[in-house]
Amino acid sequence: MNLEKKICAVLASDIVGFSAMMESDEDGTVRKIKGLRTKINELVGHHQGRIFHTAGDSILVDFISPAQAVECAVEWQKLIENENSQDATFDLVYRIGVNVGEVIIEENNLLGDTVNLAARIEQSCDPGSVLISRQVFDMVHRKLRYGFEEKGSISAKNISKEIPVFIITEYKGNDRFTVRSKEVESLPKQDLIKNSVLVLPLKNSSSDEELDYLCEGLCEEIIGELSLFKDIKVLSRNASFAFSDSDAPPNNYAQTLGANYVLSGSIRKLGSRLRINIELSSIQENISIWNDKHTCTMEEIFDIEETIVKTASNAIVGSVKADETEKLKHKNPVDFTAHDYVLKGLHYHRMSGVCQENAEQAFTFFQKAVEADPQYARAHAWSTCSLANLSDWSSELLTENWFDTATYHINEAIKIDPDDAEANRIMGYMKLIFDGDFEGAEPHFRKAHQMSPSDVHLALNLASFCIFSANMTEAKDLIEEVKILNPYGSDQQFYLEGLIGFLEENYDEAISLLSRILNPDSIGMFLLAAAYFKTGNQAETTRNFDKLLKKYGKESILEELSSLPFKDKQKKEELTQLLEQVDSLAI
Repeated sequence: MNLEKKICAVLASDIVGFSAMMESDEDGTVRKIKGLRTKINELVGHHQGRIFHTAGDSILVDFISPAQAVECAVEWQKLIENENSQDATFDLVYRIGVNVGEVIIEENNLLGDTVNLAARIEQSCDPGSVLISRQVFDMVHRKLRYGFEEKGSISAKNISKEIPVFIITEYKGNDRFTVRSKEVESLPKQDLIKNSVLVLPLKNSSSDEELDYLCEGLCEEIIGELSLFKDIKVLSRNASFAFSDSDAPPNNYAQTLGANYVLSGSIRKLGSRLRINIELSSIQENISIWNDKHTCTMEEIFDIEETIVKTASNAIVGSVKADETEKLKHKNPVDFTAHDYVLKGLHYHRMSGVCQENAEQAFTFFQKAVEADPQYARAHAWSTCSLANLSDWSSELLTENWFDTATYHINEAIKIDPDDAEANRIMGYMKLIFDGDFEGAEPHFRKAHQMSPSDVHLALNLASFCIFSANMTEAKDLIEEVKILNPYGSDQQFYLEGLIGFLEENYDEAISLLSRILNPDSIGMFLLAAAYFKTGNQAETTRNFDKLLKKYGKESILEELSSLPFKDKQKKEELTQLLEQVDSLAI
């Protein structure tokens, strides 16, 4: 007898303490679950899942995609948290486990080790959390904007080896390297931006996944180097990489963003050599104005990169000024191996907010780059930045003198290349945050923006400095520039706009902006609760402040408020006093 089988993701859930709840109040518990089940069914359907088994409080769901299963699981827990916050008597807590693999189909039911292991993972899960298998982690951690922490291994009946599992946490990085897709918010058509270019992610035309880091890195390099030219407006990385989530043709997508030109291409591996195809298209004229094919070794690819940037910039704005072309020479590494290590390091650095392993890999590659070429400024700069990301995961990962190491690398970066934009950004941040040195920080923030005027992250860092310096006019102007280059917006942008609104007592505007942050930190959450407090909305004040306290605790919030680098120290005192006022109301 041939058994019908398929591969799918399986979500298993149950309610913590269900038996005791039924014993205490059977009728009330059944009513709660019955009302909740309708919302859960809608959530499952939204993520294209199918409930294939229920028994009391337990639910088993199958999904075609592991990513859909994980997203559903996270939103499921948010749904329960929201229900509990709105009704103190609701008080339901779920455990959810997710696994992926082959299952046996028996009419409408699914059987097999994959289902059994999903249930076993769920039983090992902390209350209110989502736990996933290593197989699920491998398939989703590059796609989803969550954090993942390894929680050891579990064993299960009929499975010979232990299975590593990961708990889903909040994403720990900033949103510079993440994509806000078109599905998050509708994007109105933008006005045409003069001399603007959208650089699309290069396609990996080979089956070799090792090329992914090169495609990603080369796209980033081209975006970065075109950003050096003052007469060219380069749309942000966020806008570029959001195309991966879009079904629109490249030219239509670019037209929506207001771009004049689209730069696209692909990389294919041919034995030990690479084939790079590049095309620059005019959106207005709907024609290809330049295309080129290059065959090269890995060592030669960076010469090709410079050719691409020079040719594209000339096509967009005509003859490029000599001093701007000169900037490109500083970007070419002395040592190919070192630059390749940096590209590999950046591949993991972009995902360092996802899991500790990525943060460790990033720092390791940056250190290898420094060893290969001690005179490579960017390798030193990213070493400092990646150390900060490591500290987000665990202070135990860092050596006792980690801050001295970070300081050494950034000082080396500035000494080697005083004009490096990233090195100046990081140095400005360290002087502002750790030293409170406004005079020392300002020239570095300005140099970074000057060297790469189309880099939205550098512009927002300068805007942040301006806010803490009470220069709101320039901060607003910088943010308006950013909106042109990144029409999708970002958490950093909405936070800074919301902070300006709050400081200028435009509380309704602050609420609107701060509510758009996908992954708010403690300060963003506090400002939202405080803005509701200022508008007299007690219900929303209490709801948002309770969430804040539950997640961070009052002492942690006070510590973060005291670390805000306002030049006017009275601002920190006012926010600290406001925390006490909100706290007394919430009680």
